[in-house]
Amino acid sequence: MRAQGIPVCRGGGGADDSDPGRRRHRRQPAQGWLPARAVAAWRTLPLLVLAVLAIPIGVVALRYVEADPGLLPAGLRVNFLAHPIAFVAHTTAGGLALLLTPVQLSAWLRRRHPKAHRWLGRVYVAACTVAGLAGLRIAFGTAYGPVAAAGFAALALAWLATTLRGVLAARAGDFPRHRAWMVRSAALTCAAVTLRLELIVLVDLRLDFSLGYPAVAWLSWLPNLALAEAWLRTRAAPRRARGPATPATRQRPAV
Repeated sequence: MRAQGIPVCRGGGGADDSDPGRRRHRRQPAQGWLPARAVAAWRTLPLLVLAVLAIPIGVVALRYVEADPGLLPAGLRVNFLAHPIAFVAHTTAGGLALLLTPVQLSAWLRRRHPKAHRWLGRVYVAACTVAGLAGLRIAFGTAYGPVAAAGFAALALAWLATTLRGVLAARAGDFPRHRAWMVRSAALTCAAVTLRLELIVLVDLRLDFSLGYPAVAWLSWLPNLALAEAWLRTRAAPRRARGPATPATRQRPAV
């Protein structure tokens, strides 16, 4: 029986939660020095920059489906005339993959519209496969020597391998690993962007294309892959602290 005049303590010896003073002094969630909207905007900035660069280049690449040699610079025209089908397949499928890259990297789309993410992912994988195989075919038709040919062939192989690893991880239900491999694949897709930026530098500096272009064949994608790896390593530490995903927490395949 409850004794009169003696307050009953609730919650393991604390004061009654109905006390207004108790409610006022409850611990509030810690606030960062930036508002949540500002943090979200900062995180989406790289994706917006990527979209601004990738969309125009992807649209221009789709124009090559017309198979008109007049649309090509003189250095690429030789390769086109030697391998017209492979060249058009590489440029158009690669352009489509580039257009889809900012969309597929969007966490908002992945969370809010997973079905659209899955279907667009299938299109992205198909485009990368066609562009990678065709790129491997035309890599050795470059007019700028064996160093450039080896660089573009290595890019095609790395592009195909990272995309395939991403698909296999999704099929296995390992979505952290799937996202990591698809980030690498996207970095290689964006070689189309860095290639053109580096070519602009070559032209502006009036460098010899016979020397500069073979270097661009490697520098258009190796720095991209290195940046992707660095970003993935910064993201991997908190995930390792949480422990590996269990079969119960895995979802159905995304592609």
